[in-house]
Amino acid sequence: MKEQSILLCEGKTDQVLLSYYFKQKFHYEYSRRCENLLQRNSKEESVCLYRQEETGDELVIWAVGSQSLIPRALAEVLSTNRSNANGIYSRIVILVDRDNEQENINFWQAINRILKEIDSNKILEEQKWMKLKQSVAFDEKIEIEILGLSIPLDKDGALETFLLEALEEQEQNQYLVHQSDDFVRKLIKNKKYLYSYLANRRLRTKAPLAVFFAIANPERTFDSFDNILTSVSWEKYNTIMTGFQLLDEFGVSIQ
Repeated sequence: MKEQSILLCEGKTDQVLLSYYFKQKFHYEYSRRCENLLQRNSKEESVCLYRQEETGDELVIWAVGSQSLIPRALAEVLSTNRSNANGIYSRIVILVDRDNEQENINFWQAINRILKEIDSNKILEEQKWMKLKQSVAFDEKIEIEILGLSIPLDKDGALETFLLEALEEQEQNQYLVHQSDDFVRKLIKNKKYLYSYLANRRLRTKAPLAVFFAIANPERTFDSFDNILTSVSWEKYNTIMTGFQLLDEFGVSIQ
């Protein structure tokens, strides 16, 4: 029996980067866009379905549009489970940027308020899979698993920070990674121009990877972008594995 999973993330860039990880590591291939699968909350969101050929397992990656919208999206997923309208999502992953410690705490508190409606005795802890039972149609109870990840694990940053550090572990990328990071730091330091280009902390965090790709792929061709991301050996690089090893559960069924 195929398993249906869903991953909630912030933006479309996160969705693209995560899709490469699941393709390279667990053989999930893009299937289709899913505009009608879940209620859309924002023009910035995107819902895509990926399928694992060996097992038929399906994964939806839902770029919600912003971190603030993820609790509402989680409530929507749990509501979909209750009605069983589009099948049951037995695994739910929530992956967000670690903007700063207090905002991170506030976010996970909001997530746990949603989950308390399912099981008041359970509290989701970051970097740990949690099992709980959810009541669905016809008074049936199903077991679901939920994982919460803030990326990077040990400092403020974003998924883009995570990927840039992984790219840096390839020798041919090291100089460009350093220069990209240095360029953004100098721009931030020169406050005369800062707010014309990088108006908030979130953009400043994501900018070094954007600079890297502007040089590595100046024509913004898909093939070049695809080659760079496909070249990342996800299972090899310590930066990736330290953060994503809890996602190995997605590979259990194909081993």
